[in-house]
Amino acid sequence: MKDNNFKILGIIILLGALIIGGLMFVENSDVDSNVIVDEKANTNYKELENKILALKNNNFDPSSYNTIATEINSSSERELITLSAKTNLMTNLSQVYSDLVLSRCEFYLTNNIGDSNEINNWLQQLENITSKNSKIDFYRTQIKSMNYYLTELPNKIDNFIDSGIYNFNEDTYKNYKAELQSFPKLNTKYKNNKKLSYIKSDYTTKLENFYSQYYSEGEEGEDY
Repeated sequence: MKDNNFKILGIIILLGALIIGGLMFVENSDVDSNVIVDEKANTNYKELENKILALKNNNFDPSSYNTIATEINSSSERELITLSAKTNLMTNLSQVYSDLVLSRCEFYLTNNIGDSNEINNWLQQLENITSKNSKIDFYRTQIKSMNYYLTELPNKIDNFIDSGIYNFNEDTYKNYKAELQSFPKLNTKYKNNKKLSYIKSDYTTKLENFYSQYYSEGEEGEDY
C-alpha cells in the first residue's frame, strides 16, 4: 500500500514538473517573439530606400549623395540596419548617383547647357565613390574636346586672322578649316548641336574671307 502511495506521489511530481517546464517554454517563446517584432519595428531601411528613390526622381542635387550616405552609415552604427542592408543601400545609392551624373554629362554635351567645371567636379566625386572607369573617362574627354571647339579653337582662329595677311600660313588655314568641318575629337552624336553648328558656319566664313583677302591683296601687290 505504501509503495502504491509513493508511486502515485512520484507521478504527480513528474506531471507537475512537465507542466511548469511547458509554461516556462511558452513564456520564453513569447519574449523571443516580442524581441523580433521590436527589431523589425525599429529598422529604418524603408525610409532610407525611399530617400534614394527621391534622389532619383527629383531635381539633381549632388550634395544629396553625401547626406544619404551619412544617414546609411549612422543607421548601421546604431544597428537599425544590418551590414548586408547597408551594403545594398550603398550600392543602390552609388548606382543612382552615377546615372544622374552621367545623364548630366550627356545633357551638357548635347545642348551645351550647364557649367563644364561643375560637371567635371561631379565626375571626380563619382570616380572617388566608385572607381576610375571607361564611362567617366569618356565623358571627361568629350567635355574637354567640346570646350576646345567652343572656346579655344575660335580664339586661335581669331588670333590667326588678327595677325594680318602678312602672317598668313596656308597650312594653318587648312588645318583650322578641317577642324571646323569635322570636329574630329568629338563623338559623332555631339557634333550637331546648335552652338557648334554656329561656330562651324561663322568661323568657316571668317577663314575663307581671310583667305580671299590674302590672295586678293597679294595679287594687287604683284601688279605693282
